[in-house]
Amino acid sequence: MRIKGFISLMLASFLALSFCACAKADDTDVVSSSKPNEPEKEWREPAVKENNERFIDTDGDFEYATVDFDVSEDHVIIVPKNDKEAVKSAKTLKSFFAEKAKVDLQIKTDNTSASSLEILIGKTNRNESNKDLKENELEVSVKGTKLVFSGGHPVTVNSSVDKFVRLAPEKGKAVTFKLSTDFASTALDGYKYVWGDEFEGNDINLSKWDFDARMSGTKSIELSWGKETTDVSDGRLKLRAIRYYNPHNPDVEFRVPYSTVTRYKMNYVYGYAEIRARIPFTEGVWPSFWALTSRIDQNGNFDNDYINKWDYNIEIDVFEVFGTESKVVPAVHKWYKSYNYNEMHGVEGTSNHTSVGFRYWDFAERGHQDISNLSNEYHTYGFEWTENALSMYVDGEKYTSLTIAESFDKYDDMSHFHDPIFILFNNHVFANDSSYKPNVINNNLTGLPAEYFIDWFRLYQKPGVGKLYIDETVRSYEGR
Repeated sequence: MRIKGFISLMLASFLALSFCACAKADDTDVVSSSKPNEPEKEWREPAVKENNERFIDTDGDFEYATVDFDVSEDHVIIVPKNDKEAVKSAKTLKSFFAEKAKVDLQIKTDNTSASSLEILIGKTNRNESNKDLKENELEVSVKGTKLVFSGGHPVTVNSSVDKFVRLAPEKGKAVTFKLSTDFASTALDGYKYVWGDEFEGNDINLSKWDFDARMSGTKSIELSWGKETTDVSDGRLKLRAIRYYNPHNPDVEFRVPYSTVTRYKMNYVYGYAEIRARIPFTEGVWPSFWALTSRIDQNGNFDNDYINKWDYNIEIDVFEVFGTESKVVPAVHKWYKSYNYNEMHGVEGTSNHTSVGFRYWDFAERGHQDISNLSNEYHTYGFEWTENALSMYVDGEKYTSLTIAESFDKYDDMSHFHDPIFILFNNHVFANDSSYKPNVINNNLTGLPAEYFIDWFRLYQKPGVGKLYIDETVRSYEGR
């Protein structure tokens, strides 16, 4: 991933440029989904077809009922004592009802006296809370004058609240439902859920994600964190690469998302990371799920100056799709900064980079029945990182591994494969002016908009193994 790695090494200089670029990228007065003399194309609808009919992604749909329920100033939101996750959901509900019902609700813990006017979140000590749900189940119910949000795990409790808010019942109404989900608090052997995002809200959660220019634009490719390229709705993170016209910059032809990253929010050492996603397998489109080295100092704080302190950093590509119809390709890279690697080892040519490829996963080679429909399908993609190896998974099957117990190049140091990393998602394109272009989107304009939908991201770790660094400080992004 040559472009990615170069930018990761040159982060300090590129950040300033990226923030300058975003002001132009988020100028809503110049947004268009097509070039002049081309038919207007609506980016909010999937542009793929199945059986000669428009494909509609209904994965986020579920059945619910609308019932009468009046929230008054006398209602109180009740959460279990010492339940920090429930408090987050309580704040979400408080904001929702402040806007929808014009009430300012108090948040209290369940060690306070019970009343008849309560909104219960999670496994409170109130009789109305449903404490018998399985961890993958969630429920919203009305019991008398109480509105009750229940789930078998903090993740599903939060999902019940987010789904309720997403459905946005009118004042004087509530929505009720009971669902079984695919959530599991364990993965593989001995791994326990530690962090993630179900993408159930109405916008990207900036206490979990940020935007970075980790893949560069070109004269014809413009980066954006606007909702036309990066959105959360229907229970999914939606990353779109679109045809784009900017009358103030006629060289621009395409608009793609900034990298969506956990860099400032979540970094970790060892674990199993997994997404469920619908990926565009389209000529000229470059979706990816990857990771880069972080530097965390001895106090657990992010070290922004790591580029100038270390001899190399690592890049782990869980997968890239290089504009192919059925193949996801993993890889691992070392990006050196302090010397010319080839010259140091007497190798002809110049490079600051070495890499090793894994065995790829090709749905066609594995007998997938309908490759033409692959861009419409959800599959799971996983990455396991242990002290000894990196392994990749598709739909729960481990298909390739790389040992990190010994070096894959002439520089024997592998210590940075045990440093913290952060997660990134991209949905880029190859254009005529890209430095790397196995194929180009200019030859496949009907493939736009190209949509990369992520249903959830989940990180699991073995108890007592590895590290996890969390910082929920919210950064602002103009226009969001």
